[in-house]
Amino acid sequence: MQNDDATAGATPPEHDPASGATPSGQQTTGGATPPASSDEGATPDGSLGDKGREALERERTARRDADRQLAEARKRVAELEDAGKSESERTRAELERATARIAELEQQHAERELLDLKREIAAEQQLPEQMAERLQGTDVRSLRADAKQLSEALAAGRQVGDIGIGRGGTAGGQTRGPDMNQIIREAAGRG
Repeated sequence: MQNDDATAGATPPEHDPASGATPSGQQTTGGATPPASSDEGATPDGSLGDKGREALERERTARRDADRQLAEARKRVAELEDAGKSESERTRAELERATARIAELEQQHAERELLDLKREIAAEQQLPEQMAERLQGTDVRSLRADAKQLSEALAAGRQVGDIGIGRGGTAGGQTRGPDMNQIIREAAGRG
């Protein structure tokens, strides 16, 4: 004789008439939704044969019913949990959501202000607007120092981050063609 505990997970659970589907996938007549059409979501496969296609369709129907019932159960649990809360708990939950949203909006505002500051400092140092986002720092002092360093490097004709031979650069950082100052002036519209 087998132990019931050892086989409990191996056998399907008994049919629950309230579940809306029988173990064979048949719909009960008390359900709120009519049975799905046989071609909904199905992909015809001639290799299954008639019985195989029927079994596959029953499984798909049972799966759709189970998903619908799960969604309804989750909704009902949420309603019951909310109903069990006191007014102060509901208010506290709303306050927490509002506080999180405020923090998110403040972060976005701070990022926009920093970008505006970078653009302003780039304009002060006569850097092209496209280079403003590349400035490093979080306050006026560090941004100005970085902008000044970048501006001086560009004015001296040095290539910031010389990439060397074989990657578009030249030996010793020498440039060919138009100089870096001319390229920057043209990009800034002062060429």
